[in-house]
Amino acid sequence: MVDEIQVRHGAEGGLFEIGAFHGKSTLLLGHLVGGTSQALGVCDCFGVDDPADVGRGLGFHGDFMRTMRGGLERLDFMRVFIKPSTQLTEEDTTRQCRLFHIDGDHAAESVCHDLKVAADAVHEEGVAILDDIYNFAWPGVAEGFFQFMRERPGEFVPLSIGFNKLVLCRAGARAMYAEWLADAPRCWEFIPRGPLSIKTTELCGHETFVFHIPSYKSPDPMRTTLSMLHHHAPVPTDRLSRLVRYHARAGAC
Repeated sequence: MVDEIQVRHGAEGGLFEIGAFHGKSTLLLGHLVGGTSQALGVCDCFGVDDPADVGRGLGFHGDFMRTMRGGLERLDFMRVFIKPSTQLTEEDTTRQCRLFHIDGDHAAESVCHDLKVAADAVHEEGVAILDDIYNFAWPGVAEGFFQFMRERPGEFVPLSIGFNKLVLCRAGARAMYAEWLADAPRCWEFIPRGPLSIKTTELCGHETFVFHIPSYKSPDPMRTTLSMLHHHAPVPTDRLSRLVRYHARAGAC
């Protein structure tokens, strides 16, 4: 959805990712730049302490490359940096990124550092996307985010949160994205699951769009579910199909 908004507004630039693992998220980013002159940068240690170990077949760089070759027709737009993100330079990231995805080391100091790298790399219409923001298994991510917001106030403002991601943008570009996010039917084009509520709430002093999937264990789940479907599903048939899928999953759990 972010990519679609940027394309429609003519926001050009490269993409960058810290933390690739086996490359599933990188594959998506690759499809966003494939066939264009844009570049995709990727930084990961791939499970090795010495980059030379990659050439010896150690780590999971091989798995990453198999994912890339299996899902992309060309790889000439991709640059891979096998090193810690603390060693990234401005030449590596550039200062013209339109989308910067962070899913590297989840310790608070590392997250704060990676957000600073993103803040220096993302241009005025770009976004930074932080993974695992409220994942209970990784509390350091939220801690690192709030540390960044204290140390670099005004660099980014929260735009949206949901699906385990926090999207940040420049204050001057927020309206460009908010116009789309405030239009629920357009959001549904990118969200094939439900029921789901799109609301706004304040985070760090800024209105933030929240994509919320209610728990089937919540009080009065049927009333909550029907209310959300009534307000957010575009047409009645969508409401019914989402209701059936949602409770089928809940029963399986």
